[in-house]
Amino acid sequence: MPNLGQVKALRCWENVSAETGRYPKYNIITGGNRCGKTTVVATEVLPALCYGIGAIHPSRQNIGIYHHLLERKRKNGGLNIRLVAPSDSLKEDGAMYKIIKKWIPEAKFSEKDGFYHRLEINGQVIVCKSNGQSPDQHSGTEQDLIIIDEPLSSQLWAENVARVSKGGFIINTITPLKGCDYLIDIADDPEKFRSAEFTKISIWDNCKDIEGVNGHLAREDIEDLIDMWKSHPEELSARVNGDLMKLAGNIFSEFDKHIHIVEELPENDYVYGYAIDPHLVKEPSVIFYAQDASNTIYIYDEYPHREWNMIKSTSKTIEHFCADIKNIVKDKPHAYTIGDPNLMNLKLPNTNKTIASEYRRNKVAVNTKINDSIYIGHGAIHDHLRYNPEEPISADNRPKLFILRKCKNTISAFKKYRWADVDSDKEGSAIEKSPWKCFIDVVRYALVSLKPYDVAKEVSTRAKRIVESKPIVSNDVCVGNANLW
Repeated sequence: MPNLGQVKALRCWENVSAETGRYPKYNIITGGNRCGKTTVVATEVLPALCYGIGAIHPSRQNIGIYHHLLERKRKNGGLNIRLVAPSDSLKEDGAMYKIIKKWIPEAKFSEKDGFYHRLEINGQVIVCKSNGQSPDQHSGTEQDLIIIDEPLSSQLWAENVARVSKGGFIINTITPLKGCDYLIDIADDPEKFRSAEFTKISIWDNCKDIEGVNGHLAREDIEDLIDMWKSHPEELSARVNGDLMKLAGNIFSEFDKHIHIVEELPENDYVYGYAIDPHLVKEPSVIFYAQDASNTIYIYDEYPHREWNMIKSTSKTIEHFCADIKNIVKDKPHAYTIGDPNLMNLKLPNTNKTIASEYRRNKVAVNTKINDSIYIGHGAIHDHLRYNPEEPISADNRPKLFILRKCKNTISAFKKYRWADVDSDKEGSAIEKSPWKCFIDVVRYALVSLKPYDVAKEVSTRAKRIVESKPIVSNDVCVGNANLW
């Protein structure tokens, strides 16, 4: 007999949606620890699909998705089912292996490359994949059902989504201790992901001392667990209630999409700037920003415009990048022309010239003499994001940093840039390795380089005079000017 949490877990698949006439394609179950969310795969999902509907509790035999998939199995002579879990979980002493063997003793696992890569139950084959594998290893044929335990990288999630594009389904069970990129995207934009359903399960949904819950944990045991988890208060609601921790470990937790994101650049007299973080194998990450007389900063554009974390390489050259940057800058004289102080000064092996000199040669000025301290940079960002959330937004209570909604990569960076689970005194070592770091880097470069508006305005005016008075023929006269400070 399932507990209350396990009943909740599959409720969205009991019947087709009244709005779409279909079952939700993605059933994302965020559950607290020990709530039984993973067990439902072994006690219900796999038995129903491998043995038939009679193999599960009578109270669960009316779930529509089972009948839908069993009819497909009858027509096609089988189902394509994939199980994705951490590799350690797919070993003999791993959690997923133990749960499946406990409830389905006759399940047969086959080992390859250090973990179980194949599972067979009553003649039905389930292909096992590890969340540590590459996206290429998750490619393959169309799947009828993909069972995912714990979060995946955005790349692996996208690869598995592609495997159910023709009518398959995904069930993802996760304890959301850390924000997960694809879950944040789905939660933040439900209209875009209308075929996804979130289900939250609490550890209290597995309490045997609450009438009607049908749980397995005693109240005092749950209370002991909660007391232990209180040592990490930022994780408590995820561990207990399955709350999606979008801000767990997030470095800029004060960032609020309702406050810091704006639709357009207000009409004003601005000083303009850009900050560039170059890369050796793909496009640079660039922000374009405007400073008004109150020293408020608006990030009004970015480069590239395609989704940053999905970019692996490019065939473009520095010449192409500079042409794209100049197209965005157009005729705005830029007072701030910031470049990453590390990579920009790296010499290219084919020319023995620095990356910065190549940008300047293509008439995009860069100033690399900036403060590269992560702590100081983070402090500048916090200062610009800060306002009193307890008071209404007003002229005296408003942030100093806003981002236009079209700057999706910069916005994603603020949502997804977080601390890693390490303990180190080395500056920057506690930051999670993430592609989103690049866009935070250019924001901090920009903010630590700010001057008072009047000073920056004078530099901008001087740059404009130079551009208007002579052709652009030297490295000192570009779309911006790095040498006027």
